[in-house]
Amino acid sequence: MEKANDGDLVNLAVSEVESPHFLVLRDTLNITPTLLTSSLSEKLSGLGVFCVVPRVFARTNQAIPVVFSPSAKKAVLKIDSSSQVRDGMATLYPFNLIGFYDTKKFKELGGFDGQINNPYWQNLDLSFRAWLWGERIQISTSLAMTFSDEISALDSTPDLSQLRFFLKNMAPVYKNER
Repeated sequence: MEKANDGDLVNLAVSEVESPHFLVLRDTLNITPTLLTSSLSEKLSGLGVFCVVPRVFARTNQAIPVVFSPSAKKAVLKIDSSSQVRDGMATLYPFNLIGFYDTKKFKELGGFDGQINNPYWQNLDLSFRAWLWGERIQISTSLAMTFSDEISALDSTPDLSQLRFFLKNMAPVYKNER
């Protein structure tokens, strides 16, 4: 039996969700009863975006980069990161999948690709798909979370997951031929 990856677990949970939004958290976060109040939930829902990303801090209160911007140099994708945020700022993908997602949009986008095993490439795949379909992922400074434990580094090493991401998102070229 295969081990379920992060995206598989989120997809499974979302298949049972009946609310218009859902929150993806990590078990290494400090989760308090006031993390997401009903008024904050209403505010985030009102943004109408695919995913709202919180500010994230290490257990030492050091800001973790949550703003990811794509660039290309000689046809090679590069992701730049920053911990400098302002409310409403766009980001390419949510850090560690952590975010407040629109359920309907998530399902319409097909969720996470379970055939991409590496969580980094899996996250990037869904986020690229969202961007290609005109959806928005943005930061909210009203939503902040702190890790209670060490944060494991994301593995962005090129592998079969990266190849699948590339073939789905980067290789297709549309030419408007008449």
